[in-house]
Amino acid sequence: MALGYIFRIIKHTINSSNELPPFGEWGDMFRDGLRYIAVTIIYLIVPNIITFVLNSGILLSIYSRGFQSGHLLIAVTGLVVALPFDLVYIMALGNMVHEDRFEAAFDFSKIFGLIGKIGWPKYVLYILIFAIIGFLLGIVSNLGTFMQISFGLGWAVGILISLLVQVYLVMYQGRYIGLIYRKGYLLAKDNDKVEGNPELNENKDIGTV
Repeated sequence: MALGYIFRIIKHTINSSNELPPFGEWGDMFRDGLRYIAVTIIYLIVPNIITFVLNSGILLSIYSRGFQSGHLLIAVTGLVVALPFDLVYIMALGNMVHEDRFEAAFDFSKIFGLIGKIGWPKYVLYILIFAIIGFLLGIVSNLGTFMQISFGLGWAVGILISLLVQVYLVMYQGRYIGLIYRKGYLLAKDNDKVEGNPELNENKDIGTV
């Protein structure tokens, strides 16, 4: 259900709403969550497999022969292979949510066009910020368990901390993805108006293509 709710937050954000969407309509949320999972698997399974194979090879090599400079090159290669999938994945999610079609996640001409309107350097920076903040929130979500083990706090405190952070992480992911997609869409739709002032029409409801 959490992924279905992220789907709904993305949609509300794209349509210029600053309010959290209602938490209900369980059948629709379940369906949207399945679509979210499917797109995630399709986009990330290839880089994850490649990264797993490369890392496994590195570990076996280190155990048998020790660390060598080539191991670093292999690790960097894995990151380079995974990066394009990660970059396209975020905009693909936004496009699927906006058009409410699973196939829209693979409309590469539109996806690359939206990224191009934002500008690749700026878009990559947005994704890096998204990933770093998400990573930090993930660490904080485990803070409750750490405090429980290290300082003897009750299990209820650990669960509460993790739950609160996880809820915020869901809202953060949906909001950030929606804002990135919305920016690209507005620049593509009203390029002649937005070009001189990137924030123009920022509160405009873009609706559905």
